Amino acid sequence: MKDRRAFLGSCAAGAALLMTPQYVLAAGGCQSAQKTTHSSKPSTQAFQALLHQEFRCLSVDGQAVRLELVEVRSGPQAPGLDQFGLLLKQKAGFASLGSELPAAIYALGHPQLGTHLVYLEPSESIKGGYTTQFTLRT
Repeated sequence: MKDRRAFLGSCAAGAALLMTPQYVLAAGGCQSAQKTTHSSKPSTQAFQALLHQEFRCLSVDGQAVRLELVEVRSGPQAPGLDQFGLLLKQKAGFASLGSELPAAIYALGHPQLGTHLVYLEPSESIKGGYTTQFTLRT
């Protein structure tokens, strides 16, 4: 029962983010669609180029959270698909609040890639770390 509640909670958070105007996300630390220059679309190579750079996401309670991209993990390759995972780690400031982001859908933003909805979950291997997976058509 708890797993179903967690799933429904993350779906509700995602729906709320979809309904949130872009200017609100920009005020919370994520990049606005109008102010973002999309120099590349999301891909393994695009994220590799952004290693150790800061990303921002908006937590469920509306707090801007700073995350650093620390690793891009290759996934199983298939024709026409780009599959990979990201490992992000909390930057100083948010970790001192003593709270951890629960597994849910978040708006994750970077000036070069824009803002995307992703499912982040706490990493099992790194304290203060979060993982997300991508499967993109090429």
